[in-house]
Amino acid sequence: MSIQVNKLQPEVHLSALIPKTDISGTLSFKIDFSFPTSFIDLITLDVLRRAYRESDRRIRIKYTIKLNRARAIGSKTLREISFTNKWVLYWTRDPTILEKYRTNIWMLGVNKDGYAEFFNDFDEAKKFLFKISETITITAGEVGSGNSNINAAVEAKIWRHTFAEAGIIAARAEPVSVSVINEQPSQ
Repeated sequence: MSIQVNKLQPEVHLSALIPKTDISGTLSFKIDFSFPTSFIDLITLDVLRRAYRESDRRIRIKYTIKLNRARAIGSKTLREISFTNKWVLYWTRDPTILEKYRTNIWMLGVNKDGYAEFFNDFDEAKKFLFKISETITITAGEVGSGNSNINAAVEAKIWRHTFAEAGIIAARAEPVSVSVINEQPSQ
């Protein structure tokens, strides 16, 4: 079983946490991105045991998020961030894992800051790798005064594994409207 990642249709959602501010303020946006549930459900413990046996023990996904100001002609990238989330498969003797999942193969997560995350639940581990939620804050001056439409484009690059071909999936969120007032608040 090897899935062609390029044919997947991910889900992406953008919301404005702070949709209105003055020119000296900030705007915050939340971006949620998820691999399709059909793909996530195919990643089972049996698939991971097979990957471990075949020395496919490091699973990583590089995410790139671009926050854009949408214009009639072209768009301007306001902020771009990239990070990688990883799983490292390992042999465990943890009695709670053995009892609950009946497997010795488990995963350790490495987050975008390089810190290890240990999971007690398989669904939690899958959510860590295949679903992201990021908040991006920008200054109002970067957007400019007036009403603007902001959208987000997200790419997820996965390398070749025993269960998936290498590829990139991408999606663009529906734009949200923000308003920047060109006045400073009176004190």
